[in-house]
Amino acid sequence: KILESDPEANIYLFTAYTGTEEESGALKAGAKGTIGKAADWYGTVENIINLTDKL
Repeated sequence: KILESDPEANIYLFTAYTGTEEESGALKAGAKGTIGKAADWYGTVENIINLTDKL
């Protein structure tokens, strides 16, 4: 529904498990990508920063 009201919305799935049906479903529904949860907090933050630098 978000993409219906704002087709340019940057929607990403945040997940601890990549390669899942949920990930595939989110991408098919219009998510621009996924953010994998790293083993620790700092790794997760680094993943998010790297992603936002590309926007």
